[in-house]
Amino acid sequence: MASIFYTSDAGSLRHTWVPLVASGVLVAAFGIVVALEPVLTASALVFLMGLGSIIAGLVWVSWAISLRAATGGWWTVTFFPGLLLLLFGVYALLRPEALAVFLLRATGALVALGGLADMAASWRWRSFFAAWWLRLLRGLLVATIGVLVFLMPLTGLATAGLLLGLGLLVIGAVTIALGFAAWRLPKNGATVIVNGQPTDRGPLPLA
Repeated sequence: MASIFYTSDAGSLRHTWVPLVASGVLVAAFGIVVALEPVLTASALVFLMGLGSIIAGLVWVSWAISLRAATGGWWTVTFFPGLLLLLFGVYALLRPEALAVFLLRATGALVALGGLADMAASWRWRSFFAAWWLRLLRGLLVATIGVLVFLMPLTGLATAGLLLGLGLLVIGAVTIALGFAAWRLPKNGATVIVNGQPTDRGPLPLA
């Protein structure tokens, strides 16, 4: 399956229009949920993360202890990561607000880096995709939202969550538009040039 991020021709890009539209719908839907209930969403995610970490930590620790006799000192390679997971899960359940702020900052930083990568990759599509600027716009939006989310936790989780939700909604809409623009590319992968510029129209009909 062609990669959405590394496509370098019109034909392979057209094959990604379904996952592009689907991911855009999911991102927009999640953005609506976050925007409507930002604090509840953050609390639920932190709780699930804490509970999952505790369960995973217990599994890893018990597995390491059961293998202690057979593996010699190597059982610690599994034991200590499991112990860290267990402690992280307990901390998440005891201090959910502090962890939520940390997760928002980490998410903001990663989102900003992803937006910059999207902007840089959009330039590869200029030679065969007339709507390449949609990816550039999406990258700009993603990077901006990432920076704002990184800075916003100081003003409260509700404000940061609302901003993140609205940003996800807009990013999802742009991604959907990008997917349908890719769908209009010709199936054979040929690029039609009109007035010296690439266009996403299909091949011209024969007279």
